[in-house]
Amino acid sequence: LGLTNSNTLDQFRVSELDLSSTRVGICLDLIRYPFLRGGIDFDLNVNSVTFLDTKKLDDVNDPGRFHQSSTGPATIGLHIFAIPARVREVPIIAQAKINFPFPYWKQITGIQYEAKMLDWEVMAGARPAVWDASVLGLSTFSLGVEAGFRSVTLDADFTNSTSIHAQWQGPFFQVGLYY
Repeated sequence: LGLTNSNTLDQFRVSELDLSSTRVGICLDLIRYPFLRGGIDFDLNVNSVTFLDTKKLDDVNDPGRFHQSSTGPATIGLHIFAIPARVREVPIIAQAKINFPFPYWKQITGIQYEAKMLDWEVMAGARPAVWDASVLGLSTFSLGVEAGFRSVTLDADFTNSTSIHAQWQGPFFQVGLYY
């Protein structure tokens, strides 16, 4: 919010970019050993990417409001997961993954405005088993407590003339239920 002296009009500009953190995905392990696995994954952000820009520079009655949405980004990527150690039967995990924009997503879905995301992360944590899901005990649900570093780059097209390029990165902490 920027204010000027009384000889000129007040000026302000508010911009907001909303990218939902809710993602659903499918992983297919192409390499699978007891303590190492790697493969491909497909992720889809559930909600759309929304951009809101409000500006008031000259006219109080015309705030110059722009509000547009594009699809939630779809990505395809690679992952590698390892269990380098155990502490009292609790697996300590390490994971790295990179996701690229899914090619031809706009043509497949017939959407008008598309958002593309490139993200990568490295993380480590613990995943104790919380419930055996099979009679033989070969499949379990695990509760993951993990921390790491993530980088995300987002390119979203909202109209033929308006697009956004945003990038952020930093440490993260997450808790998840895995099968």
